[in-house]
Amino acid sequence: MRKKKEKFNLESRQSSYLRWGSALFILGVVTTLLNVFLPVPDYQKISNFSVLFFTAGGGLVLIFGAPRLRDSKYEFLRNLAARMWVPVTATVFICFGLLIFDRTEGSNYVLTGLIVVVYVLFIGYAKATRELPSQFAKAVETAEVLVVAITLAIFIKGVGIQAFKIPSGSMLPTLQIGDQLLVTKFLYGVPLPYTDMRLPAVRDIERGDIVVFIYPGMDNPDKPEEVARRGPIPMNDVLKGEDFIKRVIGLPGDKVEVKGVELWINGEKLDDQWGAYDNSIPPYARSRQGLRPFVVPDGYYFVMGDNRDHSNDSRFWGFVKKGRVRGKAFIIYFSTAGLNRIGTTL
Repeated sequence: MRKKKEKFNLESRQSSYLRWGSALFILGVVTTLLNVFLPVPDYQKISNFSVLFFTAGGGLVLIFGAPRLRDSKYEFLRNLAARMWVPVTATVFICFGLLIFDRTEGSNYVLTGLIVVVYVLFIGYAKATRELPSQFAKAVETAEVLVVAITLAIFIKGVGIQAFKIPSGSMLPTLQIGDQLLVTKFLYGVPLPYTDMRLPAVRDIERGDIVVFIYPGMDNPDKPEEVARRGPIPMNDVLKGEDFIKRVIGLPGDKVEVKGVELWINGEKLDDQWGAYDNSIPPYARSRQGLRPFVVPDGYYFVMGDNRDHSNDSRFWGFVKKGRVRGKAFIIYFSTAGLNRIGTTL
């Protein structure tokens, strides 16, 4: 009786598996092709992890729903039902190869490779247990839980809230090394993939906001003329494409000037309540990091770390394009720098 019940439950779900698995699988294939062949900046692309998960996870669910095609009036679909895993697996490996050779900045190839490994293991296990209803039903349920859970996590990360860990001291004393933050994305409007457009925002980015953004690198073409004349600082810019966190100082249209420890905005000295300076650095050395007046272009922001003398920020590589901004840091949810920091709002 139990075996019949499990078999009935599986068969009753196969229509949903076929429908939702097909949708997720097609989404994965399409976004893979867009990531690889669409000529847009890397920061506009969906993460390779998400893209490959849509392909592999959707393909797995599609395979579990394939037996439903045996009732189709088309013969080629009835024949495909028993062999669905072959074209789906081939597509997963092709997508994996395209993403690996694409070398998108900030991509985690270990995670994308892990997705392929887990996919292959699930396919092998499902085939081995197909004649054992109880084990096969358990494999299907496990796959269903994993796919749904990770899909929801990707959605929440993409449009809602993302966790971020402070790896350096550029925002001291406001943020300590080991602070772990939550970043809200919808406040500034959720970014639309493959464009610089965003959904309607709750509010605009304001001066003083602590924002997480995708680091444009030392070869960033968007920079004040004086910074451009200096040329990129010679260094191995391995962090290009990674998430950075800084404070917004200059807004679009602002006239900004940096004079030693003074910041001037639109001809007025800024009451800089956030900046901290290293007293061991002589004034003449700090003055070389100053910037003569410049205007922040429309759609861009000038950002600085609160640890002014030890921060790799807009003074050295230029402006942050609004499309690169992931969201606003709003609370410390955990910290290895001290449990008393938990719950601190930013």
